[in-house]
Amino acid sequence: MSIGDVIPIGFTQNGDYYFGHYEMRWGVYTAKLNLDTGEVLAAPSVIRHTGREDLPNWSPDGQYLAYCSRRPSDRSQIICIQSVTSGKERVLDPNLPYFNSLRWCPDGQSLLAAVLAAS
Repeated sequence: MSIGDVIPIGFTQNGDYYFGHYEMRWGVYTAKLNLDTGEVLAAPSVIRHTGREDLPNWSPDGQYLAYCSRRPSDRSQIICIQSVTSGKERVLDPNLPYFNSLRWCPDGQSLLAAVLAAS
């Protein structure tokens, strides 16, 4: 039986072992909130789930949501950009094996992806 991924914390003086349990879940969700009261106006809903979606980032004007997706059959990530008003989605394939950060540039016309260099 497997307990999954654990993060070692350490041993106590009496020999007890402590660890953290790590469970990675992927998905991008949106919800409507009243920012003045903190009230949830609409329950969270998944943007799309076709693989592993993560790294969401809103455009500076709030009209687009960019996020990364890795489909089970793909070895690289793609970037999805969804329009808030129309719901239409544009897919970009930067042909990068893995990046761990995605941000809109202040002009709202470009995205920046941080790529981890192999060591």
